[in-house]
Amino acid sequence: MGLLRKLFAHNKETDDQKELRLYNEQKANEQNISDATAKAVFVVDDVFTITGRGTVAVGTVTEGTFSVGDKVTIDSVQRTETVIAALELFRRQCDTISENQNAGILLKDISREQINKGDLILK
Repeated sequence: MGLLRKLFAHNKETDDQKELRLYNEQKANEQNISDATAKAVFVVDDVFTITGRGTVAVGTVTEGTFSVGDKVTIDSVQRTETVIAALELFRRQCDTISENQNAGILLKDISREQINKGDLILK
């Protein structure tokens, strides 16, 4: 009986193995999206609204550079196109942000519900 149990249990994926497989698939998909279509990628860590200004996405630039006025695409449940209204690095407004910088991006005509943590902003 022990041998049969081992044979049948061998094909079952443990929770850790399944989680690792799903994580690797997600990373591969993100890499394919960013490599195939985007010149620049921004990973969203947090989103909030500033009354009178708009929606701000806070996160890290993983590839390329972003500038004020750039047309970008939010890769979420559905793809949404918008324009960067302002950029901020550590409470200091700037015109461009580049790879490996943590920043806030003020997005035009975007509501808080259209962007979430983990979404990608692509240029």
